[in-house]
Amino acid sequence: MTEKLRTATLAAACMLLLVAQPTAAQTYSNIVLSDGPLFYWNFNEAGDADPAVDLVGADAGDNLLAEGNATRVASGATLGGLSLGRAASFDGTQFTKFFSGSLTPATTPDAWALEMWIRPQGADPGDRFDYLLEARGPNNAPGILFDYGNNDLVEVFRGGQRTSGAGPALQNDAWSHIVIGNFGAANDRIDFWINGAAGASVAFAGDSPFGTEAIAVGNSVPGDPNFDHFNGQIDELAVYDLTGLDVAAIAAKLADIAGHATAVPEPAALLVALAAAPLFWQSRRRC
Repeated sequence: MTEKLRTATLAAACMLLLVAQPTAAQTYSNIVLSDGPLFYWNFNEAGDADPAVDLVGADAGDNLLAEGNATRVASGATLGGLSLGRAASFDGTQFTKFFSGSLTPATTPDAWALEMWIRPQGADPGDRFDYLLEARGPNNAPGILFDYGNNDLVEVFRGGQRTSGAGPALQNDAWSHIVIGNFGAANDRIDFWINGAAGASVAFAGDSPFGTEAIAVGNSVPGDPNFDHFNGQIDELAVYDLTGLDVAAIAAKLADIAGHATAVPEPAALLVALAAAPLFWQSRRRC
């Protein structure tokens, strides 16, 4: 074998070895964090009752503590097949929730977006009156409700107002990706998205900032003995501060967040062989 042929063979072998090495895998958490959430809990901790760590900040008060019978189970996947890891799971009893009473953001968002995956479970008794989430602050709002009216809909509640009959419907034992956007006090508008598709845009009068002093997931903060407590799973919960953006910018941000529903795994990245080849040809060093 000539020296030139040996060099070419070595170069080809080295390139094959390098191409076979995958880059770091894309994760759902990477995608969410790239959009700059204010808070983000993915519930992927190993222990079933471990605190859910806020992946944005380092303040321990932003972590959600498992209360009652709150636990974790294997989650689902995006519509594009990207794994969601583990999920928070709730048994539909009064004191079961993931909770923090000491959130510590710098400000309370006037305009905001909320993203989460939801999977209701259990028999539908008619009106379930479930809280998927309740945030509390100076204005004690919002509540994100499910099936408040025997309709299987997700709704927003604040101060006696509800987005009645406007939110997306959820199916039992099926994962759905929900995005809710509040356009701020100056715009009186709430938008819904489900599984990457735009839903209703609702007029919602009055100030409805996202309370950031306490948050309960899977329940209301106190938990009523007769209702409020969700039966099922919630995963990949993120809150975004959209304060200061205009209507067009908020709408564009909601569409971007809604796109998380269809995220797909990235294939292993291939090296650009043509760019690397000259380096091999110019050297006889082994790879």
